[in-house]
Amino acid sequence: MVDLRKGRHWQWAAAALLVVGVLVVAPQGWAKLLRLSHGTFGQSPYSSLAFANPKIVQSPQPVGADIGVIADNQSGRNKKYVWAAKESGVMVSQGTLEIASGHHTQFRVPTASADTGILRISLMGSNIYLTVPMAIYPNSVVTNG
Repeated sequence: MVDLRKGRHWQWAAAALLVVGVLVVAPQGWAKLLRLSHGTFGQSPYSSLAFANPKIVQSPQPVGADIGVIADNQSGRNKKYVWAAKESGVMVSQGTLEIASGHHTQFRVPTASADTGILRISLMGSNIYLTVPMAIYPNSVVTNG
């Protein structure tokens, strides 16, 4: 009989048992993961909004400036989006976009009707939105963000 405690034989035996365990158990685990994910580990469909210039939220934007926004459609189908910009529940501007699946588009949100406060730009019928602070600056020159 071989004494596995001498030398490194016990380490080899432990490694062999581990390999056999992984080979026996892993396929069952993979099968369960595939069932839970409906056979795919692919990305879930989504739509999103982002500022064209992320630094825009660092300081209040001047009223009248256009806000650059990017809408992304990863829903798996072509979609028509209705966006709205509101401030304290009052509509400042709105528009529509048609975006093919797997594509994004950049658009500008006019803010001429805004006031000092928080502007909320959202995709209507969803919980997707962005917020940006707005301010009226005396004698300011409007630049596009």
